[in-house]
Amino acid sequence: MKRSDFKRRLAEEVHAGWKGFANYILGKAEHLPDGSLKIPKTMADRWHRMADSTHYKLRTNEKVWADTVVERILTAMESIKKSITPQKTDPRVTEIKLAFVQYCKDLKGFDAVIEHGRDGAMIKKRLETNTQEEILDCFDWFLTNKDFDNFSPSISTALSASLFNKFLSKR
Repeated sequence: MKRSDFKRRLAEEVHAGWKGFANYILGKAEHLPDGSLKIPKTMADRWHRMADSTHYKLRTNEKVWADTVVERILTAMESIKKSITPQKTDPRVTEIKLAFVQYCKDLKGFDAVIEHGRDGAMIKKRLETNTQEEILDCFDWFLTNKDFDNFSPSISTALSASLFNKFLSKR
């Protein structure tokens, strides 16, 4: 499902909740001959108090609207999640991440922090045109080359276009 479709589905759920609240307000108001509405002071005071509060501080019966909207959103999200086909993960990506962590431990003496989303994407991108061995060789070259001691020792740095091209040119 596209992001725009997901957004539209959630917006419909939020709007349905707002529509119910608006109809409730319209039902409580006095309809005047000129088409305007008169809201009873007790209702106006209550809604002002609710607007100036947090959800947590509302009375239980006043939380129902928001809880109902949230439940509808969660239900929509769950149905969308079920319709999304998970992509198979490439086992080489995990192997390369683990190897980088081990290289950092062995060569630099620290436990590397992996940014799984960003680093995984960088690895997948490099695997489109390069072998796993080339990527691992690049890590070794990057972590042992004194020219890069001031660089951030991360997968995304090592596999950036400029450093990876430099590695390829030095082979």
